[in-house]
Amino acid sequence: MTISAAFLRAALLGASACATVAPIAAASGEPMPFRYEPEAAYAQDEPAPAPASNGGGASLSPSSFEVAGGVASDLSDVTIGILQVSWRMPVAEKLSVALFAEGLYAGQDSGDATGFGAGVSLRWNFSRVETTDLYLDAGCGMVVFSDDVPEGGSTFNFTPRAMIGLATAIGDDARFFVQAGWLHISNAQTSGTNPGIDSIALFAGFGVDF
Repeated sequence: MTISAAFLRAALLGASACATVAPIAAASGEPMPFRYEPEAAYAQDEPAPAPASNGGGASLSPSSFEVAGGVASDLSDVTIGILQVSWRMPVAEKLSVALFAEGLYAGQDSGDATGFGAGVSLRWNFSRVETTDLYLDAGCGMVVFSDDVPEGGSTFNFTPRAMIGLATAIGDDARFFVQAGWLHISNAQTSGTNPGIDSIALFAGFGVDF
């Protein structure tokens, strides 16, 4: 047998073997080494991305509108009634900032005075029990009175404050809260004299999410 005839016979045998093995491999579901398998055929479904959060594993609370009434007293000469409205926005998990406006009525021995003020406060919800939050709230505002508050002071004053409070849900998007703490009123040496007052303050109000 010549070399060319032997080569031709070997080629025919090889082709016959491939034709026999390929259907068997296809039926078994096993890819042949020489078959082209697209990479996508082996790709697995990627997990869906996690919902956006603040990094702490929980979504931020919604913004809210709050209305509160309060009373502050230095337990001596001055008692102040306060009506306050606030717009509160979350900045991190358990942390929110509020812009507030307030009307004030000061009853004092030297003569009563009305005032209007505005400011900003920061709230930290440090604990939660079921639907009730405990929080610390601190901020500062400015107020202009119709007369000097306190007596011998000025009509323009700063109103730093620090409170501890409790807020409990009364619906899906509403809550009732109470808070108590320290409220200071003074002109921070922006006038000739600065008697100032330190008072105990108590607030109660409602908040609605939006």
